[in-house]
Amino acid sequence: MGEPSLFRKWKQWIDRIYCDQLVPLLRNRQVFHQLQEAFRRQKDRRRSAEFAAWMVQCYVAFASTAIRRMVEEPGRRWDSVSLLILLEDLKTHDDLLTRERFRLRYPRNLRERFADRDFDTITRRKRALRLTASGIQKDMARLRRAAQPVKRLVNKVVAHTELDRRRIGKATYEALDQAVDVIEATFRRYSLLLKGTYEQTFEVDIREDIEKIWP
Repeated sequence: MGEPSLFRKWKQWIDRIYCDQLVPLLRNRQVFHQLQEAFRRQKDRRRSAEFAAWMVQCYVAFASTAIRRMVEEPGRRWDSVSLLILLEDLKTHDDLLTRERFRLRYPRNLRERFADRDFDTITRRKRALRLTASGIQKDMARLRRAAQPVKRLVNKVVAHTELDRRRIGKATYEALDQAVDVIEATFRRYSLLLKGTYEQTFEVDIREDIEKIWP
């Protein structure tokens, strides 16, 4: 596959990851946090306990599954795309991920000021000539570490039933949030690399709707 075809493929992949995986995950987290805050304000939480339990169950199942989907490992038998699969493919062709190529995305008068700044952000190294395979590998390792407690929850609780729950440990809201934060930050850098931009996720605000449920 030639260079232009590779970049077209990577842009298609990152668009699919954004639309089908990242945006639903971020929006669900926003909704869940707003529901959490509304529940905390209730004077008699016992009246809403069943609804709150259902809310938690739905969010944890969705978020943990979505996180696992975004860190699906390369080399599976079926065709799919994930952030890890994208990074693995980029790592294989890291010789194409150069500062010189990246600078061409910017008008000539902005390259020194903005293109170099953004490429430093992507590589986390000042004046690096390219994004190296070892740098990408570090990002992949960071994703795996952040997602590990969540993947264990999906595999042992959401998708299957582990007989000995002591083997699973606890996957807290903090672990879910940390995994989402690492995924989003990593996505931002690679979206910047491949597209020169990061599409913003519009805020979801359902507080007026919540007021109708919990006045």
